[in-house]
Amino acid sequence: MKFLVVFCAVLVLVHADWKPMTSEEWAKHRAECFESEKISQHCQEEIKRGEFPPEPGCYFRCIGVKAGMWDDTHGFNMERSHDSLTANGWEVDKDNLKKCYSANQKDNDPCKWAAAIAKCMFDNKYLKKKA
Repeated sequence: MKFLVVFCAVLVLVHADWKPMTSEEWAKHRAECFESEKISQHCQEEIKRGEFPPEPGCYFRCIGVKAGMWDDTHGFNMERSHDSLTANGWEVDKDNLKKCYSANQKDNDPCKWAAAIAKCMFDNKYLKKKA
């Protein structure tokens, strides 16, 4: 029982410590995900331009995990996603995030699930680079 109490306390502290990545951290993690997920140069350029790539692989899950805004059980955390995206040069509205983060997007494959959410955001132009 004591272990459970300590575990829960640590979990609360870990989540309380979360903050959006800096643009330097974002760039570092993006490069790591491009490499680890073997994203083609063409698809990398599309992502950097704010376009949804034809072959996203597991990139969107990877960057979400590294940013602390994705887990394979619940998907993207809307508050963290909003804070992280707006802190890193993106315009996004929470109501539009809700539309794409609905349970309708859920897939047993977390990579496909994360990509479906990202595709919804890009296709509906809910995610835009700040001018």
